[in-house]
Amino acid sequence: MDETKWAIVKDYRERRADYVELGEIVHAMLQDIASQEDAEIFGIEHRVKTEESLRDKLERYGDRFHELDDLKDVFGARVITFYQDTVTRLGKRLEEIFEIDWDLSSNKGDLLEENEFGYLSLHYVCRLPSDKGYPERLANLRFEVQIRTMMQHAWAAINHDIGYKSSVGVPRSIARGFYRVAGLLEIADEEFLRFRDSMNKYSSDVRQYIADDTAHEVELNAFSLREFMLYNSKMRSFLRQLAEISGARIGEVHPDEYVDLLALLHVQTLGALQELLDRRQALAYELAAPLLKLTAFEELPANTALRFLCRAELLAGDYTPLEIRTYFQTLTRNPSLAQTQTELLLEKKAEMAGPEQAAENAAPAK
Repeated sequence: MDETKWAIVKDYRERRADYVELGEIVHAMLQDIASQEDAEIFGIEHRVKTEESLRDKLERYGDRFHELDDLKDVFGARVITFYQDTVTRLGKRLEEIFEIDWDLSSNKGDLLEENEFGYLSLHYVCRLPSDKGYPERLANLRFEVQIRTMMQHAWAAINHDIGYKSSVGVPRSIARGFYRVAGLLEIADEEFLRFRDSMNKYSSDVRQYIADDTAHEVELNAFSLREFMLYNSKMRSFLRQLAEISGARIGEVHPDEYVDLLALLHVQTLGALQELLDRRQALAYELAAPLLKLTAFEELPANTALRFLCRAELLAGDYTPLEIRTYFQTLTRNPSLAQTQTELLLEKKAEMAGPEQAAENAAPAK
């Protein structure tokens, strides 16, 4: 290693702590940007190049660098998003907040030819904003920020592991495979975005049906059930009643597991769920009150309403012991616990039915 390279390594050793401090600042700024944009992200990564990595780069490309500040990637950060439009949105915010070296920054999608394999990502070479009072020793440091989707990240990681970054020099048969995979990943990114938008529109439509009281025939599924739990006025009123028993606030949770459970009770539309609520709310409250009075919840999961509505339906409805056990088996995924729950509920059912039916209703499930 020649004198210039040794000088760069020596400078790196003396200033590495500055890059570590810069990393903490930039990481926090990226988190703030994502939060302010309400962006759906998988994660934020950052790293300061190790001395070993720096030495390796200097050995390979050393003639390009005369001092440490010539290297733009001693510190680098990466934001990994779920969706391609989030990449674009976050990129615009970064351009507003950081000082961008446009000569060294790129949108890799703009650089690809139609027959090249690659990935679409944003790549910025930045500095901290000069008007925010950062120390000069940090404000003068250049660093990289990449923004990419999970699909783009997978492509880049595999490419890095294989060791090829372009089609140049790759055998045609292998390059063709790269083209195909790159195309599939790009299509996957587009489809994930389309799925998200379709699901958001579906949820929005269901929400409007609920508001207009026209949701009776809407299929019960994970999305429609979430909207019902959040926006059906009678369900919200029932939830408030349950929460008031223990003085808790309502905690919104995904009710997805109850889609299958409600189906076992022949509830397969929002209209049927509304009828269940109208039919069993009083009994559900009666079942819930003694238990909730004994709890000290700060937050009552919204699913509690479904839990006691289903239990009330099992108690008051015309269900066989096998159907009841199937419900608890689906709920607990524990055969022994499901059998115990079934027997307890049948005992309660027998009590409610009266002495003349107690023996029949309390019979254990076969």
